[in-house]
Amino acid sequence: MDELLQRLANAVKPSAVPVKQITKQDRADSEHLRLTRQQASTLMAAPGVTTLTGLRDTALIAAILCTGVRETEACALDVADLRQRLGGELALHVRERKGAKERLVPYGELAFCLPIVEA
Repeated sequence: MDELLQRLANAVKPSAVPVKQITKQDRADSEHLRLTRQQASTLMAAPGVTTLTGLRDTALIAAILCTGVRETEACALDVADLRQRLGGELALHVRERKGAKERLVPYGELAFCLPIVEA
């Protein structure tokens, strides 16, 4: 509320006293919203695997859960991007990401999504 009042006061003459805004570059783990294993399992089971659309949606959800890629990054993936190598480990190649940069995301222990995607 104090910041809002200060902004209103500065609106009359903004150059008189600028409001200092603090931005966070990093956030503590406790500030992140994370799915539980049960929630992730329920989410992956929701589309079903009896139809082609259900298989596709389950594969996308699995890939997103295992790698943490954004929606737009997942939509831009090609089949060849799924099995790249980074330091000898399987990784996902993200060609188009935020900031126009490429990256490789190692699967690590979460490579269980690959058979789901291949199905």
